[in-house]
Amino acid sequence: LLLPGRLRSAQGRPVEGREFLQRALSAAPRDRDVLFWAAEAAATRAETIDLLERFLASAEGEDPDRAEAARGTVRMLRELGEREIWVPESRPARVELPLRRLRAGDGRTIGFVVKVGLGESGKPVRLLLDTGSSGLFLVDRIANKRDFVPVTRETFFGGGGDQRHLSLRGLFGLFDLGGLRFSNALATTTEQEFEERGRFQGVLGIQIFEGYRVTIDLKRGRLVLDQEPFGPEGVPYWTVSGQMLVRAAANETHRGLFLFDTGATSTLLSATFAAGIEEARFHEPAQIVGFGGRREEARYVGGVKVGFEGLTSTATQLPTIDLELRSRLTGVAISGYLGLDLLGRSCIRVDTRPRRVSFSERDPSPDPG
Repeated sequence: LLLPGRLRSAQGRPVEGREFLQRALSAAPRDRDVLFWAAEAAATRAETIDLLERFLASAEGEDPDRAEAARGTVRMLRELGEREIWVPESRPARVELPLRRLRAGDGRTIGFVVKVGLGESGKPVRLLLDTGSSGLFLVDRIANKRDFVPVTRETFFGGGGDQRHLSLRGLFGLFDLGGLRFSNALATTTEQEFEERGRFQGVLGIQIFEGYRVTIDLKRGRLVLDQEPFGPEGVPYWTVSGQMLVRAAANETHRGLFLFDTGATSTLLSATFAAGIEEARFHEPAQIVGFGGRREEARYVGGVKVGFEGLTSTATQLPTIDLELRSRLTGVAISGYLGLDLLGRSCIRVDTRPRRVSFSERDPSPDPG
């Protein structure tokens, strides 16, 4: 009951998912896994708090990171009280905005930036468009100039360093992306700069585009949101704990779930997943820096190609990192990230309603940078 409940929620079928999870709760009302995952799909804020507090009451011997994640969620929801978040104020039928391509010194594409108006003044902020992100993240110094209202502090899991970062969460009165406007936009802030040259001041995921077909034209540099019906093309993706996951393969035969990540410069592999590939050859340490610092355990691996929907990684070596913490906390084994070296020459279409992603106007030539 727990598995089909989580699966249907990940497929964008929340009502069916909750039905399965309610049956799981009836069958095992004190089971910690059931309590934890049912809270993620609960219909109301009060129900989420109740389930997580029941989980914490029996959490002796529980994974301390999972327990801290639950405590953080309870704190945040209690501090929010009755305030709703991401309240739609304007939802145009179509939004079209330019995407600015960012390049490294060697010409490689390292990201795409979109401008967003934040706070009552609506002053623009440059954000990295990151399908691998679970929300809105911003550097403190910018947030404080945009009428940011702190709510609580939480431990953010992931990124670099020890992968555990105490961050401030709070609200912006107004969020405006080309006429798509929300009030009470929930954001996470950090003291650390996202990019040393200051070319962007935060990161934006695509969860707020729910209900739209999202076209991310990386070749021509534009972002389009529309509400046109979506055809049968494309492959499914699953949204698990804010992650956009797709099924991809290494060396054609080793299949897994990968984070679809326009915020990652390079495709990379989970160290555990790479270790199970016979042809993999581990090499020297890799220079991987994430939110919060460098990933000290990162290494390069050769002999592996990652393929997804006709696109194939071209690098002779791919980085690997430890993704066990991310996999534990989300309850899904993450095999790696699909980055811009694989995705960056495509026009990506994501329909958030049937949870499908497709490509068009593929350009087989290398990145012109």
